[in-house]
Amino acid sequence: LQSLLFAVSAHTAARENLGEGDLKALYEQMEPSIGIIFEFKQVKNISALSRPLVSKGTVHVVDSDTVNWPQTLPYSMMMSFTPKGMLECLHDCKGKTATGNSNPFAVTLSKAFIGLLTGAPEQIEVFFTINIEKNEQGSWQLSMAPVDPMLSGIIKEITLQGGQYLREVQIFEVSGDNTLMEFSNHHKSLNAEPGTN
Repeated sequence: LQSLLFAVSAHTAARENLGEGDLKALYEQMEPSIGIIFEFKQVKNISALSRPLVSKGTVHVVDSDTVNWPQTLPYSMMMSFTPKGMLECLHDCKGKTATGNSNPFAVTLSKAFIGLLTGAPEQIEVFFTINIEKNEQGSWQLSMAPVDPMLSGIIKEITLQGGQYLREVQIFEVSGDNTLMEFSNHHKSLNAEPGTN
């Protein structure tokens, strides 16, 4: 889920271990994400397939507990991330509750994803060890290695790049599969959230 790639070179970026408050300070320099809508393009490379799986749509950070992810290509569907887990719907997920009792991985990933997009670093630090790279222009990159056993059995590393907003996420799986998510066209939501009509 990058219209703009922030390159952080060795001579302009200093790599540092995350200290107390560093991630919070990084979020404070970003624009608030709650109420923001942005477009995404996701490219997933699966070793068993000759071509990557490509999907497009929008992301709406509804509030501190809910991120809606309406997909338009290759087909229409809605994913909603809540603290109780992920919910997939054919159209919209209004009035439906995600229950993760049968899929604890979905609950763990959903909580981490919400923390990432809503600017709640304490939720991310529960699940990952984090390194930060910054450059002089204000762009940054995070490298996140899961420490939660629910995630580490599937995810090897997640890297994020951004500046004013999150622009790119790459997920590297233990299996060798990987996913690139590019985010663009960030703007404030003025009307009803996308995918709920």
